[in-house]
Amino acid sequence: MKVFKEIKLRDFDFYDYAKQVAVALSDEELDAIEMQLEEMHPDGMSATDINDLFLFNADTVAKMLGYDDWEHLWRKKNEE
Repeated sequence: MKVFKEIKLRDFDFYDYAKQVAVALSDEELDAIEMQLEEMHPDGMSATDINDLFLFNADTVAKMLGYDDWEHLWRKKNEE
């Protein structure tokens, strides 16, 4: 059985390393990513797709926020 529900990305239950990536981001950053994902995937995304994005593509997540890659985002956050 498939169950779909609408949820804010900031309230999503990430797993493994994907959670470490997500908790490094502010609610505003997660909201910005959510808006982009909604445009890219108007029919929604599965929980696996979202976790895989954050788990295997942290550089893509960072680029969605205007950074060169995850390392660049991480450095900027640690300078604050």
